[in-house]
Amino acid sequence: MARIPEPIPGLLFRYGYLWLEEYRNGRVDPSKDRPACIIARVTQGRSSLKIADDAAVAPGDVIILPITTRPPRSGTFAVELAPDEKRLCRLDPDYPSWVIVSEFNADTWPNADLRLIQGTNRFDYGVARPGLLRRIGEKFSEARRAGRILGVKR
Repeated sequence: MARIPEPIPGLLFRYGYLWLEEYRNGRVDPSKDRPACIIARVTQGRSSLKIADDAAVAPGDVIILPITTRPPRSGTFAVELAPDEKRLCRLDPDYPSWVIVSEFNADTWPNADLRLIQGTNRFDYGVARPGLLRRIGEKFSEARRAGRILGVKR
């Protein structure tokens, strides 16, 4: 049986991410599984992160960012992954990928949308190296200061 990893910042894992646009169009289940990254775990009190439909981020929730191969739209805050970072995520280093930081899912841990990585008995790819985690955190903070982050409570 696969072991569920601890929800630490920088954990890269397979997840059924629900995009904000999907949520606004009435979806409650994601269209596909994808690599994702935990940026934070809420430890106490209510988070000040804004959630669609005024839901609340609660203690114990993790803040999950999606990783995509689609170039970010104008106005989207994102961090492009370097080829070495993509290899860690088992993504093809010949194609660009981004961690989107201007939207997120707030979810419990563990949750029903954790997925096994195909061909393995694992949910996680590993943990982002400190340099990548720092870049993601800086861009997330920048987007937050600009008031450009909105999440979906799962």
